[in-house]
Amino acid sequence: MSFEVIDSLFTIKADGIMTVAMAAVILLIGFFIKSKVKFLEKYCIPAPVVGGFLFMFVTFIGHVTGTFAFSFDSMYQSPFMLAFFTTVGLGASISLLKKGGMLLIVYWLIAGIISAFQNVIGRRDMPVRYRKDLIDKQ
Repeated sequence: MSFEVIDSLFTIKADGIMTVAMAAVILLIGFFIKSKVKFLEKYCIPAPVVGGFLFMFVTFIGHVTGTFAFSFDSMYQSPFMLAFFTTVGLGASISLLKKGGMLLIVYWLIAGIISAFQNVIGRRDMPVRYRKDLIDKQ
């Protein structure tokens, strides 16, 4: 981790290990806050969301005041995102899907249609230089 002043902005740069460590601490803070605030427990707000919102507010204050910023190494972002999205559905079972019934099927179809539109709109609005980069990678 290093501290730099870039364009009169105090910047906290975290390497890969420090990024993961900071995320773990923020997660623990989220668990602590969730255990103390009954509203969060009642409405099943996940601890990572609580901690993430807290950190978002801290970074927002730094951005608005122009006093500090964070810079993170994204080396572990892809593996962690892959692990997360791979394991999201592991809690599902056939009995749970049956319990969802027709409403779950409607939700699944709507989510699929919306994601297809999102991809089409995102591709259309993507600058040409990024589209070229995507084509070159294939």
